[in-house]
Amino acid sequence: MKETDLYKPVKELFEKMGYTVNGEVKDMDVTAVRGDELVVVELKTAFNITLLQQAVKRQKITEQVYVAIPRPDYKKRFSQDFKDKEYLLRRLSLGLILVAMDSPVPYASIALEPKPYKE
Repeated sequence: MKETDLYKPVKELFEKMGYTVNGEVKDMDVTAVRGDELVVVELKTAFNITLLQQAVKRQKITEQVYVAIPRPDYKKRFSQDFKDKEYLLRRLSLGLILVAMDSPVPYASIALEPKPYKE
């Protein structure tokens, strides 16, 4: 699987919400614009430090930053390891999009919204 495989489902997700979506704009994997609202999505085939670094840098441009990764299988999705990753994303005020690449028609869904962290 390549990062570019994640693009179409993410694009369709934001287009359904009324955004105009573009890929690869100034080193950003995905940008979505609706009115004066800008959303940035960083695509990666795995959750890693590079993904987090890229996403945090994008927060200089907009507070609406998501990371998009392939949806893990059910067991991994509810493991402590994955919960810890979600906690880290919440602490960093980043959103999470999971892409169901194992579906006959791949689709993306928002698992976490990018919002300020609160205990």
